[in-house]
Amino acid sequence: MIMVLALGSGNGGASGARPERKPEEGRPADVRGLEEQGERKCEEGMVAVRAVEEKMTGGTLSVEEQRELRKGLEKAKALLEDGIRSFDEAHQRSGNTYDLMRYQKALKAVRQKLLELAP
Repeated sequence: MIMVLALGSGNGGASGARPERKPEEGRPADVRGLEEQGERKCEEGMVAVRAVEEKMTGGTLSVEEQRELRKGLEKAKALLEDGIRSFDEAHQRSGNTYDLMRYQKALKAVRQKLLELAP
């Protein structure tokens, strides 16, 4: 009985420090917040794209219409980039993959149109 108590109350080594606990391997990182944020931002960006889509594919625009289009495209670009960045961070932390093709295509179209509208 004395032996059990002596072993159970040992100091764990010469330094007396407790061994560090390693994080559980195989346990996925919780990235739900990042995924939700990414989805929300990307969907807001898609709404912004749809709002200016007619002007993107239309004919000649007045100076005011071009300014409004540029403003809408900048908003869509920022939202899509933020959303994709959130998904990328979630991927880096968890290894999860996401189908972002439609967001990436929309972002590419937005960037291309912004280049066309550049002064």
